[in-house]
Amino acid sequence: MNPFKKELENWKSGGKVIAPVIDLLNIQPVEFSEGKAVLKMHAYAKHHNVVGTVHGGIFCDLGDVTMGCALVSNLNEGESFTTLELSTNYLGKVVDDVITATATVIHRGRSIICVECELHNSTGKLIAKMKSTCMVLT
Repeated sequence: MNPFKKELENWKSGGKVIAPVIDLLNIQPVEFSEGKAVLKMHAYAKHHNVVGTVHGGIFCDLGDVTMGCALVSNLNEGESFTTLELSTNYLGKVVDDVITATATVIHRGRSIICVECELHNSTGKLIAKMKSTCMVLT
C-alpha cells in the first residue's frame, strides 16, 4: 500500500498530523478518496493581512496541502512528488470563517499530475480557485 494513504487515514482517525504546516494552521481532515481530498480550517484574525482580511498565502497553504493530499492517493509505491506550478485566483474575502478546500486530481500521467482545488466559505460561496502541476519522483 502507498504509505501516504496510510498516513492520511491515520490523521483522519485522530492520529498524528502529517506535516508541521498542517498543525501550524490547524487544518482538519474531512474526507479522502481516490484522487480527492477535502480539508477545512478556521481562518480568523491571526491569519489577517494589513487590510484586515485573511492573507492570500493562507488560502494558498490550505489549497496546496489539500491538493497534495488528493495527489498522494494517486502515487504508487516508491513514488513521491514535487510541485512545478501553483496558481490561485482569489474570488472572495474572509475575515473570520471556516474555509473548506476540495481538491481533485484531473490528470495522472507517467510523470505529471494536475490537480484542481476550490475553496469555499461556510455559506458555500467560492472564494478561491487553484490548480497545481506536479512532477512524479521515483
